[in-house]
Amino acid sequence: MEKVFIDIERSIGMKRHAYRMSVKKGCEEIYIKHHEQVLPGLLQALKESGIRNYSIFMDGTDLFAYMECDDIDGAWAYVRSHPANEEWSILLTPIMALVDSKDVEPRMKPMKEVFRLDDE
Repeated sequence: MEKVFIDIERSIGMKRHAYRMSVKKGCEEIYIKHHEQVLPGLLQALKESGIRNYSIFMDGTDLFAYMECDDIDGAWAYVRSHPANEEWSILLTPIMALVDSKDVEPRMKPMKEVFRLDDE
C-alpha cells in the first residue's frame, strides 16, 4: 500500500515572518546573555500567542528574527499585553538601537519575503 504524505503546514496556510532589529554597539554580549535566559513568562506568552519556530540571528549589531504564525498582528497584541513583556522591555529597550535613522524608538522592522525554496 502506498503512503500519502500531506504537507500540513502548507495546507493550513502557515505564514512566515522576518524582522530586522539592531542592538547598540557594545551591548552585543548583554543581548546574548538575556537571550540565554529568556523570562519563562515571555516564552509562555510567545507560545500561547501562536508564534512558533522563532529564531534570532546576529551579525555584529544587526539582528534578524524569523518566526511562523498564522495571525501575527493578534500574536503581537497578545504578547504586548502579557505582564512578562513589560519586564522584558525594561531589560532590552536600553540596549536596542534604531534600525533606521527615521525611527523614533527601537523596534522590529518587518521584512518582505522575496524568495522561498520548499521541499517538494
